[in-house]
Amino acid sequence: MCQEYPSHGLVEHIKHAVEAAVDPPSDVLAGILVEKALHQAFDEMSNAGETAAKSIGKSEGERT
Repeated sequence: MCQEYPSHGLVEHIKHAVEAAVDPPSDVLAGILVEKALHQAFDEMSNAGETAAKSIGKSEGERT
């Protein structure tokens, strides 16, 4: 899932999608929506990273 977009690419993808949904993009609402989307994307990436780290840790533990 998350591997389709590198972290930077995912953030840019969300930013462009939100900006395209609100006209004009310089509107205060657009800024708020972009900020919320970026925070959500960061949280999701952090959770995915933690899950991956735990998974790797478990598989490393099983090998030893």
